[in-house]
Amino acid sequence: MVLLQEDKIIAGRYRVLRVLGRGYSGTVFLAEHTGLQALRAVKCISRKHVMYRQFLKEAMLLKNLKHPGIPLIYDLEEEGENLYIIEEYIEGESVQTIMLHQQYIPESTIIDYGIQLCEIIMYLHHMRPEPVLYLDLKPSHLLVNDGQLKLIDFGAVCRKSDCESYSLGTPGFAAPEQYEGELPDEKTDLYAIGAILFFMASGRTYEEKLSNEAEGIPISRKLQSVIKTCLNHEPGGRYDSVAELKRALKTASKYERQSNKNGGISSLISGLNSTLSNLTRNGDRKLPQIEYKATVIGVLGCRSGTGTTHLALMAAGYLSGARHKKTLLVQRDENPDYGMLQRACQGLTEKASQQKVFPVFGFTCCRNATHRELTDLLNEPYEMVIIDFGCDYEANRDEFKRCDRQIVTGSLCAWKREVYLGFLEDRVNEKGNASVLYTAQFAGSRELKEIAHLTKIRMRSVPFAPNPFALNEESRKFVRELLY
Repeated sequence: MVLLQEDKIIAGRYRVLRVLGRGYSGTVFLAEHTGLQALRAVKCISRKHVMYRQFLKEAMLLKNLKHPGIPLIYDLEEEGENLYIIEEYIEGESVQTIMLHQQYIPESTIIDYGIQLCEIIMYLHHMRPEPVLYLDLKPSHLLVNDGQLKLIDFGAVCRKSDCESYSLGTPGFAAPEQYEGELPDEKTDLYAIGAILFFMASGRTYEEKLSNEAEGIPISRKLQSVIKTCLNHEPGGRYDSVAELKRALKTASKYERQSNKNGGISSLISGLNSTLSNLTRNGDRKLPQIEYKATVIGVLGCRSGTGTTHLALMAAGYLSGARHKKTLLVQRDENPDYGMLQRACQGLTEKASQQKVFPVFGFTCCRNATHRELTDLLNEPYEMVIIDFGCDYEANRDEFKRCDRQIVTGSLCAWKREVYLGFLEDRVNEKGNASVLYTAQFAGSRELKEIAHLTKIRMRSVPFAPNPFALNEESRKFVRELLY
């Protein structure tokens, strides 16, 4: 094991800050370039390591890789008994950590990550003069930063002609041929992509002896089929290439979006039933304690039927999914939609009807919270708390104004427009409303400009999002800009 003290200077310009991780091939440190004042990840490998020559060969190979999903290799330094690989430092959480904390990733996000991973592996497989194989794909090697996937730790990578018939994979993700003395090829990486898709969809590693496992996870049949093809024991039964797998994932993505569009609320409730039954089967896992105060976001509608709850669910789903924040959604009115969500999550049981707190798509929901219950909940280690105040502004005025971020929503359609304009007129001259963010459901640019002219209020249009837990790029961008 390589041991370095904090503040040690490597190669005359990299100051060691702390250890990022340790593995078979060496230790990775976070370091600062003293001249550029930029962070770097420094992989330290002992020259006495039994596979040192192999690691050096791989490092020289990696230095020529240029892809947005692969950390840049800035330099290689040999100093004393160690080889140092100076890499781009990437902040983010691994897919493994995300699953440990959230236990759930929406199907649209699983497909998106799968497509991004395919693009990275396709880049490696199309390297010249010959393909490069990764051979150790697993969730801990995939970092996510604001929805973008990065592949790290290339300790098992090799050119196709240099690969030997020994296992360098990880149980649950390595292809059968890696354990059967056969030479790996591109389809070995393809199998591992399928195992990662299975892990994200189910929360557990794949066991080949249970070959029909993919059929029991709560995802569309299209995605189930994709995963089963990847995980075929025989390489000949898998996709011919990662490019073909990518095309299959894009087809599954279109199918998933169409299902959400056609299914409406019934599709959403059906998905909740499947997903939450899977989470219950996997069991609850306690999250580590977080020492910092939550950010509180208040969402309030100018009247009923203007999408207040839908907007709150969009925000909660985005924060827990794309941002990986431990999120609590609190209902402060009597909206029956939350009862529907709970029944979908926990079933029509007497015990369930008495419980106010329940999980929904990676975040926690609390229905009909009293002021005392809300106070108790805010003392728990949540990073983000969203409060759905319904449409009673007068009753919730003071509490709403105490929120870190205040969002008002309404509608500008012909039969609801006057109500929203009246609400805005009352708020314009009211103290403490300067920081309020105003939104309108599906409003066009013409309506927004007209409202800005009449009220001096800059309003944002809420895009069409039939499923608040499976947002498209337009909707994710809207929520991101609204919250950040």
